[in-house]
Amino acid sequence: MDTVRPLLGAALLTVTFLASDARTQVAAQPSPPATSAVTYDQVSQMLALGIDEEAIFKRLAKSPTLFTLSADQVAALKKAGASEKLLAAMQTARPASDAAAELITDVAIILDCSGSMREATRDRQTKMAVAKQVITELVQRIPDGLNVTFIIYGHEVFGGADDPRNCQAVKVVRPISRLDAAGKSDLAAVIGRLQPTGATPIALSLKTAAAELAKNDAFCGLVLVTDGKETCKGDPAAEAAALAQRLKCTFGVNVVGFDVNAEERKSLEEIATGGKGKYYNAQTAAELEQAIGAIGKQLIDVAKPAPEVVSNRRAIRVVSPQMKLPPLKSLALVKAGDFGPDTASNYGPIAEGKKYDEEIRLPSTDAYDVLWIPEEGKYVRLAQKLAVKERKLIDLKPEEHLGVVRVHSDGLPRPKVVALTKVDAFGPDTPSNFEPIQFAAEFEKDMVVPAGTYDVWLKPADGNRAQRLEQKLQVPAGQVVEVGGTAAEGAAAGRRALKVHSPAIKLPPLKAIVVVKKADFGPDVASNYKPVTQITSYDQELRLPSADEYDVLWIPQEGHYVRMLVGFSIKERKVVDVKPEQHLGIVRVGGSGLSAPKVVALTRVGDFGPDTPSNFRPVQVAAKYGVDMVVPGGKYDLWLKPASGGKAEKLEEKLEVKSGEALVLD
Repeated sequence: MDTVRPLLGAALLTVTFLASDARTQVAAQPSPPATSAVTYDQVSQMLALGIDEEAIFKRLAKSPTLFTLSADQVAALKKAGASEKLLAAMQTARPASDAAAELITDVAIILDCSGSMREATRDRQTKMAVAKQVITELVQRIPDGLNVTFIIYGHEVFGGADDPRNCQAVKVVRPISRLDAAGKSDLAAVIGRLQPTGATPIALSLKTAAAELAKNDAFCGLVLVTDGKETCKGDPAAEAAALAQRLKCTFGVNVVGFDVNAEERKSLEEIATGGKGKYYNAQTAAELEQAIGAIGKQLIDVAKPAPEVVSNRRAIRVVSPQMKLPPLKSLALVKAGDFGPDTASNYGPIAEGKKYDEEIRLPSTDAYDVLWIPEEGKYVRLAQKLAVKERKLIDLKPEEHLGVVRVHSDGLPRPKVVALTKVDAFGPDTPSNFEPIQFAAEFEKDMVVPAGTYDVWLKPADGNRAQRLEQKLQVPAGQVVEVGGTAAEGAAAGRRALKVHSPAIKLPPLKAIVVVKKADFGPDVASNYKPVTQITSYDQELRLPSADEYDVLWIPQEGHYVRMLVGFSIKERKVVDVKPEQHLGIVRVGGSGLSAPKVVALTRVGDFGPDTPSNFRPVQVAAKYGVDMVVPGGKYDLWLKPASGGKAEKLEEKLEVKSGEALVLD
């Protein structure tokens, strides 16, 4: 199941949506630490046994359960002898803990975005749609000035169901920071875009929330909303208990289970109990709204907005990114346009920071560049020509400036380097002019670049010519762009490639298959020959860097190359199979009764023959008889230039050569 977790300041709010159980109709049930929760069935049983209401009141007072009763349940309880006073007591919230009187400044919200959230509720809405609506309403109700962090889980899927990366899919969408009207609007927009897809690593999400709340070491709370129990072999109850023990979590870990069965509910109640919070059970959209509304009201009662800090200094703060970036080495401030750390002799940072969320002071109102420097790879300019005119603190969010490119290995040779350059810039085969924006020494590495448009290059480790894998690749800020891989993996997932299969007809030995731009020169004009990519054997992929038109050259070990495909393009990201026999045919001249040749040649119909060397442009040639001459399917003139030096003879005119066939002429 999937869970999205928003973190609010030092308070951790957790709402959980679980699979439906038609027998469980109790909504909004809080569970305190070492106290057993009273259930709806237990109240019904006590009434049936004739137990005095005062005794039932005492049991309820010690229970964390907050009931949201349907009309049918109210009627059933009244029939069993319940008074209006008892019904009211069942539906009245009890304090989360004795310590809850402490006003909290920090809150964490965790939201389940697992695949099960796609399921429909009894109201015929998806669980995710309902959850996003009520969580957005909760965010709007949070008092301005509270420190809030928002966390999600199950928001992405990797490979198959057993891929261990699925259980690491926890993301801090909003790091712990002061929430104001603008922040609420931004967070609401993020929540609106969430989609359910993956697993349910609740324990890891609680651990992540605890790390956010620990930053301020303030009185806090947590809310988790989920529709299921842990699916990643974690121990969420233990994580909740550890969180409650280590932090000043006076508001507790509050868990909302939506449309859950009995087993799932028990697991979620244990989380709330371990975290000294409450469990709320909601079977319908209306009950979920009631539960979140109750949490929101309690939160307002115990909230103490953090004081607003007024800065009298000119500074920037690069906050913890809301997207996953490679490990950070440092952040540096240089004058606009100055050298970075790759030019050590000219590198003179004005100020440096070793981690996120630290202030970097600007000495004046001049323009500066902010460098993001990873532990591996090349630095990038997070911000350029940044000038702060007033004395104030400016937060820079990496996800608003940087994007990530991840190149997959599908069908590609082992790399010496994978690189991103400016569009149409030189590649790795021109070392003196090669200026990569970012690079990696292997596939599957996250390469961070400023948002923009780039070319993607691969230089094979075997020394072969560099390939331009992508041309004009758009990299948006805050997104991971996959090059290659499956279509589910990212914004530009999949690859644009053709795979040339082993021919079903016998062709002469292959030297190479090469892609060039449409109508560009072939290897016979070496000075202007610019292959885009090439392979030296069949059953390999040729990656096309863009949706432009290309020619595909078939080059034999002996003889002339031919254009197997002309003006070929792939508009969508997919792999297209190419079978040579569907494009190429063979002509074999036996030479019976003919003079010894200097050259046997095929030309386009009407073109000049060998006696006009300056205009002689053969499609294919051979220096002797009996040689298989490969040409694209079509019509040709066949020429013989005798070895004796006599006049060239046109042996055949408009000779039709069919793809996949060998035409033998005696």
